[in-house]
Amino acid sequence: MAEQTTRKLPKMLTAKEVGQYLRISKNKLYGLMKSRSFPSVKIGGRYYVDEDMLRKWIIQKSREKEKASVLFNFWGGMA
Repeated sequence: MAEQTTRKLPKMLTAKEVGQYLRISKNKLYGLMKSRSFPSVKIGGRYYVDEDMLRKWIIQKSREKEKASVLFNFWGGMA
């Protein structure tokens, strides 16, 4: 019975796993995790990130960067 319940739960990554995946320092990671735009949750003093939400966040950030680059090039770079 317990096995069926846990299968429905999302895979949660620890802060250490997220930091290794993103290849960023611990300080940068915790700064991100404290921001409202990053998909983390604090449980019992520790931060966790849903694996699927992390992937979506990365895709969203990539798209934002693409849009900024297109606008930057459209206006001829820096004035």
